[in-house]
Amino acid sequence: MARTPSRMVTAAAAAVATVAAAAAAAIAAPTTGRCGTFAAFGGAVRMPTTATTASDGWVAGTFFNKRALMFKPNGGGGVDPPGSGLLAYTFRADVAGKYNIVLRSNAPHVTEHNDVWVRVGEGASMFQGDPTNLAVEPLTDEWVKLYQNTGGNRWHVGGVTKDHDGHKVLTRWLAVGEELTVTLSGRSSRYAIADVMAVVCDPTKSSCGRGWAPYDVVVAESFSSPCTRCARQ
Repeated sequence: MARTPSRMVTAAAAAVATVAAAAAAAIAAPTTGRCGTFAAFGGAVRMPTTATTASDGWVAGTFFNKRALMFKPNGGGGVDPPGSGLLAYTFRADVAGKYNIVLRSNAPHVTEHNDVWVRVGEGASMFQGDPTNLAVEPLTDEWVKLYQNTGGNRWHVGGVTKDHDGHKVLTRWLAVGEELTVTLSGRSSRYAIADVMAVVCDPTKSSCGRGWAPYDVVVAESFSSPCTRCARQ
């Protein structure tokens, strides 16, 4: 027997409600304040550092009016080698492409206490310049130093690698739905990080900074990425 229009509308509405309920169940806040996987939205994802447990030198707190993790707040000079104070943040891409890793960080000095080790896995690269004058190089080391030169305990959004010749870090190409883990390792003491962010980036079209839509979205204080999977207990 053929369905009447009213029954068809009712069935369609029920299907939409089912999909909406499934989406709500999949994208939920972690019940313990910890997140296992964040969902990118529009090619942008923001992962608060406090979404994972602070340990091995990292201390959680409010630093210069932001919730963040600081590495060895009472530490002196010198730097730690990779592998000290590991923090892992996983996200799921919603737009295919390579993603630029961006930190919201705070350093007391322009050239000291201003960096962290970062690992983004195989196939990563770094770039400098804009589409009219672009330089792209593969990242051959497992860990790279990501630094900023703002200092003065002012919050900075960005992060580059390669001393005296700053290059932005790119992940390998990610398909839609593919997940990638960004791992931080403590390097300089008194360096605070509030957010680990990733922005889909095509250096042949943009330097992926201010004016690039996914970047402008993710750096806004109001932007929040949903948690798709809570951390394992």
